[in-house]
Amino acid sequence: MAAKIRRARGSAIDVVGLFVKVQPEVKDSFENLAVATGASKWALIEAMIAHAEQDLANGRGDWLPTADSEQEALLSAQEVKQLKKSA
Repeated sequence: MAAKIRRARGSAIDVVGLFVKVQPEVKDSFENLAVATGASKWALIEAMIAHAEQDLANGRGDWLPTADSEQEALLSAQEVKQLKKSA
């Protein structure tokens, strides 16, 4: 079994929990991504946030939801997968 990626002992002193509810297929997709990359969930979330911040800073953040976005208008997990395949 492959070793899990962990933070160095003592480095995670000021971490906080991030608890959100998502659709089951989104959770499955996230867990599959963690397995496929061999990365831990915290590392994936931190990388995704850094990527989103870079997109916003470079004017490419139009894919991110905004305060006035309606939930129904947001991309579903399946639509995101299709967009990634076509890119």
